[in-house]
Amino acid sequence: MFRYRSAMSMSNPKLPDPLPLARDLISCPSVTPATGAVFDALERMLMPLGFEIDRFIAGEAPDGPVENLIALRANGPGRHFAFAGHLDVVPPGAGWISDPFAPEQRGELLYGRGAVDMKGSIASFVAALPAAADLPGTISLL
Repeated sequence: MFRYRSAMSMSNPKLPDPLPLARDLISCPSVTPATGAVFDALERMLMPLGFEIDRFIAGEAPDGPVENLIALRANGPGRHFAFAGHLDVVPPGAGWISDPFAPEQRGELLYGRGAVDMKGSIASFVAALPAAADLPGTISLL
C-alpha cells in the first residue's frame, strides 16, 4: 500500500498528481521478468517531459530476459541526477482481497502490486519532474 497524500499537488498546483500515474503503473501486470505494458506506460509519461527513451532486453534465464528502460533528459551543462528503480514485481501470492493489478484507493492508502516498491515512488518522481524542467544538467531514470 502507498500512503497517498497529494501534498506535492497541494504545494504546487501546476504539478501533476502522482496518484493517476501510480494507478497506470500498478494496473500493468509486471511480474519478473517484466516486459511490455508497464514500460509503455512509463514511456508515455516521460516523452512529453522531453526525455529520450532507450528500451532494450537483456539477461538470460532463469531471471531473464528482462526489458529495461533508460530515460535521459539533458538541459545543457551541469550535474547529472540519476533515479534508479524497477517496474517488475514478485508474484502477488495469497492474501489479496482485491486484484493486485487493479489499483484501489481506500482512505489515504493505495493498494496494488508495486504501490510501495516501487511503482508509487516512480510515479511520485515523474510527477515532480516538471518542477525541474528549467534546471541545468541531466536527469535520468534507470
